[in-house]
Amino acid sequence: MKKIIPQPFTASLTKVFRASFKHGKLAVNVKSGVIYAATDHLAVILTAEQYNNHVSPVTHRAPSDYFYRNGDEQDCKPLDIAALFSRIVSENTNGGILEPCPLVLQDKGARRLVEFYHNPNGDGLESYDQEYTSVFSDCIFISAHKTAGALAIFEKSPVGFVLPINFNADSPRCAAHLRAVRAWFSDAPEVVESQEVKNLRAALNAAQQEQAQLEEDARRLRRQLQDEHAARVAAEQQAKPAANCSAKSNSSPAAAAQDLAKKFSALAGITATIKGAQTSIPIVWLSGDVEHNKAAIEKAGGKWSAKRSAYYIRCA
Repeated sequence: MKKIIPQPFTASLTKVFRASFKHGKLAVNVKSGVIYAATDHLAVILTAEQYNNHVSPVTHRAPSDYFYRNGDEQDCKPLDIAALFSRIVSENTNGGILEPCPLVLQDKGARRLVEFYHNPNGDGLESYDQEYTSVFSDCIFISAHKTAGALAIFEKSPVGFVLPINFNADSPRCAAHLRAVRAWFSDAPEVVESQEVKNLRAALNAAQQEQAQLEEDARRLRRQLQDEHAARVAAEQQAKPAANCSAKSNSSPAAAAQDLAKKFSALAGITATIKGAQTSIPIVWLSGDVEHNKAAIEKAGGKWSAKRSAYYIRCA
């Protein structure tokens, strides 16, 4: 059985680099033989193999100093990622290990998933975009305070950091979610915490159910409008055949057939004959130079018969 060797990064790192390369910033530095790569939101230290796995498929370049913005290479000096790393490591030297919360918030306004971490040695609750924290595998995060970012540690060595985010927590759903997150890390007595968590979860579930009901009502209204539109179209299509001959005459089908035959016989090159004149559905056959009068015949409800090479109109 092949042994699985732990790695500090997941395949999501390539996805983040690709998105930043196309629609943001992507910088690469090589300093003292160490490869650094950074986006607007995170930075990592890479081995040559990791660079080939995560960066080369995006930039198609060997490790060197370069900087891209929205897919275009910039002439300015790249960001000194090594110095930035040193500052982040220094700031977080005495940082605490961040404890993750299993409650993830879907921030629809920014189209992202927000993860929450509790910092026992810092400012309490910190929030990060899951898209960026998910690139780190088998790592722990440490942080000294909210603005210091989360330093990723793999096998006791720093391998990267990710910056925190701010999001709009004004909506009732977000507020309820945040209360539930804070309650998760609460140091209150067990009985009080348990009841508070239950209340907050109930409020969160109620908000989510209300949102789901609104979405279901919107889907139901769309289906109703679509059904009504389809019914109107079907009624209009069904009414067309009945108008073919009745519009020509308000009398019997036989009289309507006579009127149609007389009308088209007056056209040059058209021969009109009536079949089943005494039946309830007489048929007017139009032959001869029908091509030049095709539009008028079809407007009157004429159908083409390939077998008889003629048009026919049913009068009912």
